[in-house]
Amino acid sequence: LQTYPGSFARVIALDASSEGFSPNSCVALFGEHFVTPHGVEQNNKACYFVDRFVARYNKVTKPLIGSFLHPDSLPLARAARDDVILRTMCVWLHMHEYSHRTGHMPLPKYLDFKTHRDAASIEELRVDVLTVLACYEMSLRGHPHAAAYAEIVFTERCFRYAVQYDINQNYDARGCAILFNWLI
Repeated sequence: LQTYPGSFARVIALDASSEGFSPNSCVALFGEHFVTPHGVEQNNKACYFVDRFVARYNKVTKPLIGSFLHPDSLPLARAARDDVILRTMCVWLHMHEYSHRTGHMPLPKYLDFKTHRDAASIEELRVDVLTVLACYEMSLRGHPHAAAYAEIVFTERCFRYAVQYDINQNYDARGCAILFNWLI
């Protein structure tokens, strides 16, 4: 956190909820989802329900990489236990929100511009590629789990979104398709 300061994400693990807030209903809430007199401000935090990210990784992403990728590829992502996946999601979400606030067009100042589906696709891809690179840098500095973090975030961004959602309707899926096509 010293290298990537700030606290722009609130990571929440739910033990239970009412039926209306079932695991399939919501994975995140953002400042722009709330009605306030001031709109989105720099100090607004994105709220992520991290337990749903872990479940989704185990249910969707791990089977994808197990079925469609070479058995020797991405070994850390394949072997990741729930505790490593959970830590990965916490690091990813912190870095994701941190990265949104960097670059030439940071949020929330450019939120209106980046809300359009095509711009949002590129922005989501940009911040997650920065997260993967940051995790590999942490690995080179000796962090014991950072290479696994990088593989897990990469598999989410490169494979899961485009399989789980329609790329014509979902900007995360569109960013995923852009990355996958660029790599192949």
